[in-house]
Amino acid sequence: MEIDLGHDQRGSRIIWDTKDSPTLTVTGHEGCGKTTFADRIMLEAQRDGASVTRLGRKGVPLPSPTIMNLDYGDDARIIELLERAQAEQRRRMSGHPTETDAPARRPLLLVFDDFDAMTQGEVSDERPCGAYKTISVLLNGIIGQARQTGMAVILTGRGLNRRTMGRYLAAQLREEATHVHLGTAPVTPLIRKSNHSHATTMIVNTEADMRTPFGWGAYEDNTGAIRQLRTDIDGKETGR
Repeated sequence: MEIDLGHDQRGSRIIWDTKDSPTLTVTGHEGCGKTTFADRIMLEAQRDGASVTRLGRKGVPLPSPTIMNLDYGDDARIIELLERAQAEQRRRMSGHPTETDAPARRPLLLVFDDFDAMTQGEVSDERPCGAYKTISVLLNGIIGQARQTGMAVILTGRGLNRRTMGRYLAAQLREEATHVHLGTAPVTPLIRKSNHSHATTMIVNTEADMRTPFGWGAYEDNTGAIRQLRTDIDGKETGR
């Protein structure tokens, strides 16, 4: 899938190509537009024919009634979903045929909204514990095989780091994922240290140009290239 995330300060479009970088993190303070941004991505992915599942806090509305939803706290169903996703990845990698070929390669998108809300109290000394330990292992495996299997994963959160998700998942995301940080500085530690100063400068410049820190920020692709990001979401839609 090629998802239009917005444009940079020069007006050039920023496209997230899930075949090249199947994992996207979206960070920023409360009310900067993370959920609204993820909603837009889910709708575009659906239009492209993807099967979309959103995992998040109970009571948060879906952008479309045809998107599957799982609530945080229902650990058994979340684990079952991730186990099924891994089984589907193994099937795709083995080339095992199904009844019809097209659905067999249908893109799959998993969206974890407010991921750090799910992991709260489930990480000790930068190590996952409780049910999240199993979830973390499964998610690590899914992300590791996503490029070869037509899957994509989005994680949004205020603070995605080693203390909130565990050191191994954080390290995997830092090395392999594409990152978006919306709103004000400081930028997420998932962005490469060598880019922190540049990203912060971009955000400060962005703050001078906009009325509210909603939907604008910094974008770093999986090669480390960084640009200012101005998404097409509007603060009038929602402050989520």
